[in-house]
Amino acid sequence: MNPRPSSAPRTRDDTRNYHWRRLRPIVYARDGGICHICHKHIDPNLRYPHPMSYDMHHTRGRHTGMDLRFLAPSHRVCNQRLGDPMRKEIEDPRPRGVTRW
Repeated sequence: MNPRPSSAPRTRDDTRNYHWRRLRPIVYARDGGICHICHKHIDPNLRYPHPMSYDMHHTRGRHTGMDLRFLAPSHRVCNQRLGDPMRKEIEDPRPRGVTRW
């Protein structure tokens, strides 16, 4: 029986977190630590829950998963303010009339 290294993921959530933690520094370094949304520098020493801490923004929505092409660095507050890029705004929020047959 091969012992599993202590850093190896054990469950599905652990696997997701393991890969996510590995991608964060790659995305940060690739874009030079500049927020994709406000174009200001992100301080890597700030930690969650600080609003200006480093977060990763899914440029095409979370359905793209951990694809590096669709991940960009952002401040936590900028990412929350922008929200889901795939969400479509409702043009006319008024309810439609019901047609009687």
